[in-house]
Amino acid sequence: MRSFDAFNYDGRATLSSIIASSEYGSLEQAVAALAVFAHPHTVLQTRGLNVFSVVRARSRAERGTQVILTSGETVMLDDNSAPTNAFGWVHGLRRQGERLRDVQFNHLWPKSADVSAYTNLTNLCMMPAFLSKLSDTDSTICALLRYRAWKLYSGPLAWDTAPEPPSIYDGLRWAETLPPVDNVERTYRAAMHTRPADRTTRSARECGWLFSQFRPDPGL
Repeated sequence: MRSFDAFNYDGRATLSSIIASSEYGSLEQAVAALAVFAHPHTVLQTRGLNVFSVVRARSRAERGTQVILTSGETVMLDDNSAPTNAFGWVHGLRRQGERLRDVQFNHLWPKSADVSAYTNLTNLCMMPAFLSKLSDTDSTICALLRYRAWKLYSGPLAWDTAPEPPSIYDGLRWAETLPPVDNVERTYRAAMHTRPADRTTRSARECGWLFSQFRPDPGL
């Protein structure tokens, strides 16, 4: 049994070796089989827009504060909670007081200061934590995930042009998406009504969100 020094303390080489000896055979196939995306019917109801008026804060002290963008739009600054909630709440993956175990919600395009992208379902997927770093650091994996989103959602990605199809894309077996959500607005509202103090809910109440036409929604 090889120890870490046998891989020259190279985490990616270690993971690649472990995956190669598994049923997946390669990192690319593991990602294709284990990355979880929203169903196109769910995404269609968002019209390819961001769900919440939130961008990433630069420090903990900024979380929950508001800024006005150059466009004149008021947004809240927060950590990864808002994109996690955008994906998790609509699919019932995060219930009150519960957390998924060793799971991460990943941005496909690194646009944390772009309100149109930060909580956009077309820019998010869920992966096991041990694979998630690859969505940031591995150019091949990034290209595969981005093209997967493009194919699933027919390209409603306003911040990017059509990506080139990776040569190995069609040779991979991709997992099915999550089940479609019949009424996305109702599902989000139900989630927020049980979490009135959550910063994401507060952002919708004070700054607006997709289903209030990005105007404050005091009923939440």
